[in-house]
Amino acid sequence: MALRPVYGACRMSAKESPITAEDNSVNGRRTDLIAVHNAVVPAGQFTSGAGWTPTLRIRNDNPRAGSGIVGAGVGADKGY
Repeated sequence: MALRPVYGACRMSAKESPITAEDNSVNGRRTDLIAVHNAVVPAGQFTSGAGWTPTLRIRNDNPRAGSGIVGAGVGADKGY
């Protein structure tokens, strides 16, 4: 699998922001996302151990439905 960086998707300092990325798969193969990022972006190394565990999702929404799902739950009138 060829790896290529996605610029502009994340603007955070790796030194100050450890992340949690466990039990991920890409194309059905178990993948260490932190290692992949660090291999592609040597100047912005991530570390693990953010100190929290993300909520387990039991389903994945279709990406094409994203704007409708997000749009339905955000806005000034939603009390956020």
